[in-house]
Amino acid sequence: MDFYKFNLNTCKYPPSETCTAHELEQICVERLQLYRIMDSANNLEFKPNTRKWEEYVEQKIVQNKLTTYIILLKDEECLGLIRARKNNHISHWLLSLCYCRSNVLKEFFMCCELYWFVMVYKRMKQEELMEFLEQNDFSFVQVSQKEIELFKDKLMRRNTEEIAFNNINLDNINEIAKLHYPLCMKVIHDVLRKEHHLKYDCKMQYGIFLKCLGLSYEDAMVFWKTEFTKKINQDWFDRKYAYLFKHQYGKVGGMIQYRPYSCDQILNNCPHAGQYHGCPFKHWDIDKLLQKCEDNGLEFGDINDIRTLVTNNKFKEACTVYFYGSHKVIRGDIISSPNEYFEKSYEIESSLDKYFDTILESCETEHF
Repeated sequence: MDFYKFNLNTCKYPPSETCTAHELEQICVERLQLYRIMDSANNLEFKPNTRKWEEYVEQKIVQNKLTTYIILLKDEECLGLIRARKNNHISHWLLSLCYCRSNVLKEFFMCCELYWFVMVYKRMKQEELMEFLEQNDFSFVQVSQKEIELFKDKLMRRNTEEIAFNNINLDNINEIAKLHYPLCMKVIHDVLRKEHHLKYDCKMQYGIFLKCLGLSYEDAMVFWKTEFTKKINQDWFDRKYAYLFKHQYGKVGGMIQYRPYSCDQILNNCPHAGQYHGCPFKHWDIDKLLQKCEDNGLEFGDINDIRTLVTNNKFKEACTVYFYGSHKVIRGDIISSPNEYFEKSYEIESSLDKYFDTILESCETEHF
C-alpha cells in the first residue's frame, strides 16, 4: 500500500522511514505547535472545524511557518509534498506514544488528530476522496444526489444551534413554525409576520393553536402586542385587541378553557375576502394549492394524489398526504387536527435526531 498517495492518512500502520534524531525532533515540535494552535482556537470559543475555527487555525499555521501543514492544506502538487505527507505520518505516531500516558492526554491527542483529519478531508477533491476511502477499506454505501437532497435540511441543522422543544416560546416560534406547522397555521403565521394584523377568525384559529402548543400567557401577550403595534399604538391594542387574547387563556369573561380546533371545525369555517383562516386544501384555488405543494418540495406522485383527493372533497386525507410527503416518510393514519399534525411532526424530527446520533456514534466508535 502506498502510504503517501494522499494528503490524508489514517495512520493505521507505523512508518518505516529512516530519519535523523534532529529531523524527528523538528517534525514533532512542528506538530505540537499545530496542537497548540487548535487548542487556542477552542479557547476562543470557536466551534471546532467550523469556517471561523479553520480560518483562524490556517492563519496561525501560516504565521508560524509550519511548512508541513501549509503544504497539506493546499491539496495540490508542489515541491516537498511527499516529504510533508511522510512528516505527517511519522509525527502522528511519535506523538501518539507521548500522549498515551494518561486518559486526559489521550483525549487531547485524539481530539487534535480528529480536528486535523477533518480539515484535510474537507479539502480533498471528490475523486481523490473516493479513491482514498476505497484504498483504506472504509465500509460505506454511497448515497445518491436524491438522498442528499432529501436529508439536506436535516444535516444542515446539525451544524446550527438546535431547538429543544419543551414549550413554544418567543425565541423559537419562527423556527418551529417553519419546521412543524401544518399549512393552515403556517399561512396565518406568515401573514401575521408580514401584515402585522389578523381578523377575528384568524386570531381565534391561531391563538388557540398557540395556547394548546404550550405558549405561555405572558409570551402570548408579548407576541401579539409586538406584531400588532407595528401598525397601531399600544393603547389601541390594549383597548381593542388585548381582551380576546386574555379570553383565550381564561383570564377574563367566562374563564373558558378552549380546546384546540379540529380539522372539521376549520373546514366548516370558510374565509372571506381579506381573511386567511380555514383549510388551504378546501378553501384555496387548486392551482395555488398545488403550486404551494411543489414549492415545499413534494414529489410529483404526492401532488397528484393531493389533486385527486381535493377534487373528491377528501380534504383531511389530502392534508395527511401533504404531511407525510413533506416529511419524506411512509404514510400513516389520517390527521384530524393541527395540533396532532404538530405532534407527529415533532415526533418524526426527534426520531431522526436519535437516528443520526446513533449513526454518528457508530462512525466515531468504528473509525476514531
